[in-house]
Amino acid sequence: MSGLLVNIDVEDLEQASQFYCAALDLRVGRRFEGWIELVGAAAPIYLLPKAAGTAASPKSGERRHYGRQQAAWAASRPRYGLPEGVSPSEGWIVSALADSTGTSS
Repeated sequence: MSGLLVNIDVEDLEQASQFYCAALDLRVGRRFEGWIELVGAAAPIYLLPKAAGTAASPKSGERRHYGRQQAAWAASRPRYGLPEGVSPSEGWIVSALADSTGTSS
């Protein structure tokens, strides 16, 4: 096991879990009170619910925003054969599937 783990801030925990499981062929490992572990990658991925507009870091004035992820979702859906029944949420971080311009990598 590597010492690496990945934390991803999401706005909607259940929708993000469905998305990452479908897009990256992962599965839910453990469910904790308020967050989910995804397994099946080289490192565990933890989905952490964080509302848009909240502080991104205690030492930064930046606020969380998830807006650009809508374009990334639209670009990645056909490429990864994501089901139509899974709808995007403002909170999905899909940078693993798309660059900052929203085009598939």
